[in-house]
Amino acid sequence: PGDPLSEGEHALRIEAFGYISKTVPVIVLHERNTPVDGTLEPAPFILLSFKPEERAYNPESTVPLSLLVAASAPGTARIIIKNSEGYVVRTLNSEVFTAHTTRVLWDGKNNAGSDLPDGLYTATLEATQPAKSNKTDIAERDHDATTSQPPLSVLTKTTQIYLDRSVVYRYTSIFSGTGATGPVVSASRLPPAAMAVSIFSDISKDSFSPGVSFLAGITKYFEAGVMVCVPVENDGNVDIDYALSIKTGFSSNAHNGAFQLGYRRSQGITAGPAYEFRLGPISAGAHAEVIIKDNGGILYKPDVYAGAGVALRAFYGPLGFGGWFRIETSRIGSDFIFDETLSAGLTGKWFIPSSDLFVGAEASMHWNDSLKKALYSGTAGFGLFF
Repeated sequence: PGDPLSEGEHALRIEAFGYISKTVPVIVLHERNTPVDGTLEPAPFILLSFKPEERAYNPESTVPLSLLVAASAPGTARIIIKNSEGYVVRTLNSEVFTAHTTRVLWDGKNNAGSDLPDGLYTATLEATQPAKSNKTDIAERDHDATTSQPPLSVLTKTTQIYLDRSVVYRYTSIFSGTGATGPVVSASRLPPAAMAVSIFSDISKDSFSPGVSFLAGITKYFEAGVMVCVPVENDGNVDIDYALSIKTGFSSNAHNGAFQLGYRRSQGITAGPAYEFRLGPISAGAHAEVIIKDNGGILYKPDVYAGAGVALRAFYGPLGFGGWFRIETSRIGSDFIFDETLSAGLTGKWFIPSSDLFVGAEASMHWNDSLKKALYSGTAGFGLFF
């Protein structure tokens, strides 16, 4: 299909996995066959990269972890996985590579098929090129690639993998500078050296607020984040808002507990505990906090509020979902009224396969005037998890 090439000389690019690409001139004459020399030289066997598709993997996931092997030519891989003490716990073998990138799957279990505990594991790749001929025609490459010759030397690369059953941190929002589902703080934390950055925009009837959020695992027990956004109102007024947060806590196979301390310019100081219970791909969490708002001085007669929320989160493969409900009291010491104190919403996130990129969105409702009126808002963004 398509328009025929004009008569005359053209450049033809010939490529095949495992061979050195080349460009050859061809003379096109209508109603005549054009001979083409498709002979390619074998490419040197080079191990280009070796990395897990996810730096931190939950072995309770319904999708095995993909270990991505990129090579310049056909070969085979043997992957040796060791625990933090240096003991071999799993050995994986691949089929012969048939493309530049090959996936070797690991379910997070040992050689006996038993579950492995959370922690840091080291995977070492031993890649070997199978025997093949010195030169081949592209039309016969599959036959010639299997001719008998001694294999080349073994090439190795090493990478690290975290087994982490803390489902939530990867699948919930980081738009606020804190791992959360909407405004409900998550009790799980990023593992050490893991980082996530997102670019987003909050959208409501009266304004939109583009911003950037960054979150990082500092140590096994600490997570820190920062967020900056620029609210732009419909009448053209522009402001700046920012948030800083730190979270510490503990983790076990089914339970997470944390304490979060933060400051947001538009809200004030927030502090309080969070808890999560995990069952496979589902996690239920709760968060309570004290909010200290500026009233002529954050430390001089501040307004004190209380807030609490619950959230339900789940994931399936690269998709994560969440729902939340939150209540915030009126100023402590005043009459209790429902005035912009109730909110609820849904969140979603999708990790793009074979990459560290994700896209996410949130939709929420806020009630005021004694529950008679609902205000709607949303957040959309994308980011990188590494």
